[in-house]
Amino acid sequence: TKDKASGEHSGLLVKSLSTESKYVVRHNVMAFYRAFPFLLSAQFKELPRLLVFNILAQAPNDSWHSMSELALSTCYDFIDGYRQFDPCAYHLHIALLSKLQLGNIADKGLTEEVCILIARLLQKHSITEICTEFKLSGKRELNTYIQRAVDKLIN
Repeated sequence: TKDKASGEHSGLLVKSLSTESKYVVRHNVMAFYRAFPFLLSAQFKELPRLLVFNILAQAPNDSWHSMSELALSTCYDFIDGYRQFDPCAYHLHIALLSKLQLGNIADKGLTEEVCILIARLLQKHSITEICTEFKLSGKRELNTYIQRAVDKLIN
């Protein structure tokens, strides 16, 4: 939650104190990471992208689905302009989470490309909001930017 006075976000750290509680803690950690991407489009939509990036980069390796051949093929179709954004958004979402989970992105830090992907794919910000924030001219430029960012992400 965001503190009204400081503007900083706070969290809760949980550590198991017994062997029996390790299972419960692990279960709750996995439940959090599985729900977090969904919550980013609603309750956590306004979280700073650096915080989102850092949380996702710490996710256990088995938190989300791995990227399937279908997802990869769909991403390439989008990059090459054969398919539009909306029908590909789910697979682009999976690609981003998969690369974050594997550490491919976390090692490089939060780039503008990843920031825009988080904003559009995970936090579901509108085209207008993203274009305004990142000083893009409109939908076409944003789409081209996302195509290049996804290409960099998966190659």
